[in-house]
Amino acid sequence: MAHGAPDYGVSASKSTIYSLQDMAELAARLGSIVTFDRRGDVVWFDDFEDGIGKWRLDGIGTGNAQEWSSVTSRSRGFSLKLTSGSDSWRLSSAERLFAFPTLSKLGFEFSFSYPDEDQVAYLDLWVNIYDGVSLILADLEYNRASNTLAYLDENGDYVNLRTDIRLKGDATLTHTFKLVLDPNKKEYVRAVVNERTYDLSGIGQQYQADDKSPHVAVAIVLMGVAAVNCIAYIDDFIFTQNEP
Repeated sequence: MAHGAPDYGVSASKSTIYSLQDMAELAARLGSIVTFDRRGDVVWFDDFEDGIGKWRLDGIGTGNAQEWSSVTSRSRGFSLKLTSGSDSWRLSSAERLFAFPTLSKLGFEFSFSYPDEDQVAYLDLWVNIYDGVSLILADLEYNRASNTLAYLDENGDYVNLRTDIRLKGDATLTHTFKLVLDPNKKEYVRAVVNERTYDLSGIGQQYQADDKSPHVAVAIVLMGVAAVNCIAYIDDFIFTQNEP
């Protein structure tokens, strides 16, 4: 039986172009927002091109706001603009609930930029997973004041991954976070911040008894420093399952 590809197939030599054999790369070239980390199977994504109505928006403090913005974005033309309150808890947040087809390793990614890094106190990615028996908690927190990146451990304490991280502020400079969790084991898997990947395998998540119907709650939370209204632009949120 013959093996290999025909002379006119995808492996044939070409003089001006290269044959594309990776369908993920094809999707990326056609404008997919799933280009930062292509692992996992996409369950849902939002590029904010058709508004911000898919999210539960909230804030605390004078001047807090959540708006659809065309000022800057990671992809295409729009993003979610979070403005923190200038007093009280100084928060601005976006939350979304998801049903999931099956409990597997789950990934949560979003990108952001902010015009003034000195106005940022915290930026958090919160994930609450309800499996029908337990509430499993996770948080990836960037503390701009102390230049630390930390996760919430099984005891409810924050453990530093880095103590020297400083993400430059500029409306046109986009940073990306991705957090991968294993709800079956109630463990972290990894965290990705721009070019760096942190192995969190075997690290337990905090959990407690809870019989709510199975679902996932994800929140992106911005906290500004006192007496100012801090701004961050959120874009390209991606929820994946079957992560490696």
